[in-house]
Amino acid sequence: MQKDERTFALNLLHAAALDFVLIRRIFGSNLGPDFGEGDNPSRALFKTKADVVKFVQEVVTDGAKVIQRQGDAGLDNPTNFFGDGRPTTPTSGRSPSSTAANTVASLWSTIMPTA
Repeated sequence: MQKDERTFALNLLHAAALDFVLIRRIFGSNLGPDFGEGDNPSRALFKTKADVVKFVQEVVTDGAKVIQRQGDAGLDNPTNFFGDGRPTTPTSGRSPSSTAANTVASLWSTIMPTA
């Protein structure tokens, strides 16, 4: 594996962690488990497939809580996700919520059977 490559498990952990960072900033709370700084949790914290799946499930559940709390109007509020003052709305081309959600959804579909 190259220096800049991630395993499938690390991609799942990164996508879920990035979603946790996003929903924590929107919610103003430290939702979810402690996975360290940034958005690249150590594989040592999530040793088994069950640990990885649980982490991904938690971010989906917590994200749904934030969406419910925000309501319909809240979904259109701009956020300062990147912390640099630039907007993160769909019109700015910088929409981390949709990017992160799409990443998690696509990775999730590869590990969970469809109904």
